[in-house]
Amino acid sequence: MKNKRLILFFCITILTLSTFSCFPRPARSADYEKDKKILMDKELYDEFRKICEKCSTNCTYTGKITIEIGGADVNAKYTAYSKDIENKRIDVEYYGNKISIFVRPDEILRYYEKKNIIYSTQNKKNIAKFNHKKTIDNIRENGKITSYINGNERVYSITDYTNDANGKFTIDKLSGLLKHSIQQDNDGGNVIEITYQNWEFKKPNFSLFREPPNATSKSLDNSNVSKEPFGETFELIEK
Repeated sequence: MKNKRLILFFCITILTLSTFSCFPRPARSADYEKDKKILMDKELYDEFRKICEKCSTNCTYTGKITIEIGGADVNAKYTAYSKDIENKRIDVEYYGNKISIFVRPDEILRYYEKKNIIYSTQNKKNIAKFNHKKTIDNIRENGKITSYINGNERVYSITDYTNDANGKFTIDKLSGLLKHSIQQDNDGGNVIEITYQNWEFKKPNFSLFREPPNATSKSLDNSNVSKEPFGETFELIEK
């Protein structure tokens, strides 16, 4: 039961980082370079930023999250609705449970449907995990981007030194859309993969970005609430 709670949290946390790449199975590894920091390639950075903007503006997409723990894969599926690079909603389904994540410029909300509870945070580091603009700003100020061609795909390798995170991003060269991602923290944590598919470009209904008005709200920034909802929250969604 404890492992299920941790797995679900990792899946939700990593989802909107949008790190995508193609790696052969079963040798699933981030395989990141350990070299020293290098000056940012401005042209490559601008290229990558435009991809992030394209894949975040007035669109909907779906996919699967896979996290390998103890040699076993655990999966969740999701649907994302994106208004722009800083405003989106992600609905995650996991073994009959549903969590909706509302991403805003200065706030992240997690809504747990079964018990009608919202957990919010305005912590800058937590927001950077979900907000594309914050992520690419961090990379510009303290990061590295490299790129190479792999057949009909272009692969971007990203390092965020501020948050000690690495990712590899694969896009389809013809459409310019994200296809697949993989991420692993520098401390050798669990490897998480995300697929991106069924892209549809149209303005999402504005109502999708409103959290349920009758839900109970709790701030994770409040000293009386756990900083990460490992305990009560996961008990609630599993019952």
